[in-house]
Amino acid sequence: MNKVAVFGKPGGGKSTLTKKLSAKTGLNLFALDLIEYRKNGERVSPEEYSKKHADLIDTDNWIIDGLGTLNLFGCVLMPQILSFTLIYRIMFTTGG
Repeated sequence: MNKVAVFGKPGGGKSTLTKKLSAKTGLNLFALDLIEYRKNGERVSPEEYSKKHADLIDTDNWIIDGLGTLNLFGCVLMPQILSFTLIYRIMFTTGG
């Protein structure tokens, strides 16, 4: 597997989990907040987000962290989706 998306509520531990998962697997980590918002907190245009998002999805390996704008995500998530519980077990009960 070379594509993983981790979604959840704010404060749920997504960033902590994805950082550890990226370190363990070598997959590139992308936080959706960083493509959806500018450094000043202003939201980018839907066109800009869509372009950045499409470019991200087209890369060979990634871990996506965050909720983002799901309507732009559509059904192009990935061929396999790991549940939070499975990822948690991999990261925290196998000496990760």
